[in-house]
Amino acid sequence: MAAGLPVRSLLQRTEYSVWPLVFPNWLTFGYKQVADKDIADDLIECRNNHINITVDNRPDCPLIFPHLVSYTDVLTQINQQLIDSIADKYNIKIGGRHEPHECRPRQRVAIIVPFRDRWTHLWLFVQHLHPFLVSQRIDYQIFIVEQTDSKPFNRGKLFNIGFREAMKMDSFCCLIFHDIDVLPIDRRQLYSCSHTPRHMCSALDKFRYVLIYPDLLGGVVAIRTDQYREANGYSNRFEGWGAEDDDFYNRIKARGLVLRRWSPQISRCLMLSHKPEKPNPDRKSLLASGSARFESDGLNDLDDSYQILAIHFEPLYTIIKAKLL
Repeated sequence: MAAGLPVRSLLQRTEYSVWPLVFPNWLTFGYKQVADKDIADDLIECRNNHINITVDNRPDCPLIFPHLVSYTDVLTQINQQLIDSIADKYNIKIGGRHEPHECRPRQRVAIIVPFRDRWTHLWLFVQHLHPFLVSQRIDYQIFIVEQTDSKPFNRGKLFNIGFREAMKMDSFCCLIFHDIDVLPIDRRQLYSCSHTPRHMCSALDKFRYVLIYPDLLGGVVAIRTDQYREANGYSNRFEGWGAEDDDFYNRIKARGLVLRRWSPQISRCLMLSHKPEKPNPDRKSLLASGSARFESDGLNDLDDSYQILAIHFEPLYTIIKAKLL
């Protein structure tokens, strides 16, 4: 019956998590990847404009900090003692900002996370990610973009809002678009940008650590700021679960950008348990017609479509409270 359909079409018909159990042999293909030995050449350098290298006598941070471990325990329970100690222990500044003190960072990174109601996931996210990132000696800030209204969750639009508001605060040159329920396992997965966009969690535990279709772009994505602008960001039209990542992949491809991935070993991620989101019934038609809207639906279509209710600089993150109009 469904045997003749492509994997992507099958996945759109049911919950992703079912298919590795029912058809495990269908979904175990590999993918083109950057060799481990070439990762340093894959990364770009883009310094914070606020760093004056003529007066800053710190040595440059290495693009790849040595001694990063290949496995990190992921806590799935909130450790309040750990959370209370993170800011002091890891020198996290107000708003969830960190910059290494012993060397000049080579990239300025904004980590943008769409959010609504998942407070347990938020605390699990920050208690895991800050120690993970500090070990990489990067300059970063975590932005939580909260949808405050009761409309269907609009992940792509929240990414665009987070980008716009973050860029008002600083000149970030590297963007990490991150789901709050996905946590990296291998510290060699660097939260830095490559020359072209990079899918950072191509080996997710939910899918038995395999890439379920070649143009999957969900979970965690790194992209240069100029390339995100060139792609016109994410579509603002995908309300509810599904297909906004596939549309973003198509935008990247339409711009002639080649998607990068590192090895499955480095790209392992864990997904926190959660109730399935309500699917967007229009996702297939929106995806099919997406190319006609690449130039008109995205970053240049945000004006008057949202309202910022508040921006709070919390000890471990900056939260942007947005009402979609």
